[in-house]
Amino acid sequence: IVPFCLHVNKQISRSESTNLKGCPHTFGDVLYTKHRKITCFCLHWALNYCDNLLNTSFFFAALIQSVRMEMTGEVVSCSSENIYPAPEVAWSTDPLSGPETLQNSTVKTPDSKGLYILESRVRILGNVFDYAYFCSVISADKAQVWTTSIKKTEELIGEAGRELSIPCIAPQNLQNFSLTWTFTRTNDPTVILSYDSSTRRTSNLWEGSAGLEKDQVLMSKGSLLLHNPESEEHSGTYTCTFTGFQRRHMVQTQVNITARRPTAGVTNVMADHMLWMIPAVSTLLWQSLWNYIH
Repeated sequence: IVPFCLHVNKQISRSESTNLKGCPHTFGDVLYTKHRKITCFCLHWALNYCDNLLNTSFFFAALIQSVRMEMTGEVVSCSSENIYPAPEVAWSTDPLSGPETLQNSTVKTPDSKGLYILESRVRILGNVFDYAYFCSVISADKAQVWTTSIKKTEELIGEAGRELSIPCIAPQNLQNFSLTWTFTRTNDPTVILSYDSSTRRTSNLWEGSAGLEKDQVLMSKGSLLLHNPESEEHSGTYTCTFTGFQRRHMVQTQVNITARRPTAGVTNVMADHMLWMIPAVSTLLWQSLWNYIH
């Protein structure tokens, strides 16, 4: 890859001009010359070359690489970093809510290299399970739009030993996506499985204990099946993440696996046993009462 800079509106490659001298400065470095200072910027975010032509303005764009979201307490937060120029942010919900109800607080802070860190948050509307929240980070030239969304679903209660389906549906059909399920019981999430729609291959670290409904996953429905859950071992937070081109959607579900209930046969045996004991207990009580009176 040949890094290049923008000279006015013309792209100048370092290999095309003897006047350009590459120097491994980082974003935002300032070069002082006899005539004026030049801020050194380059287009390719990973290759920090700059050019020190006098009386020349250089511009660069550090592209959006990812957008993170999380829900904590009563707040949904959205963040991204290493972006230039400063991006814009837009919030929405599903179902739709009025723009006056979804007020966001956004801070854009340049780091030591001149790249921007974006942090934005909104307050949760109503019940935490009512809405999916969408955060779109938009580049200054509107050429890039990265959208991440998050949704919490109501608690699922299952029974030990009985198969349980944990639903996960993307907000729209995705093309060439990956799907990842993770499980969190304390702090650190562990990966359960991952699926790649382009290869239709699944990497399952819980083989035999969990799996996907493969006939549904191509329609952006990635429900997870727990085949034989144990009460303590499989109780916790399950998160599914759909990832497509400049798009990510997460669904979090708290699952509580209760102890296995007695079967009907066991219940009947216990009931018969209790019925057999009633006459004996009654006889013992009458004998005790007779002895007390006399």
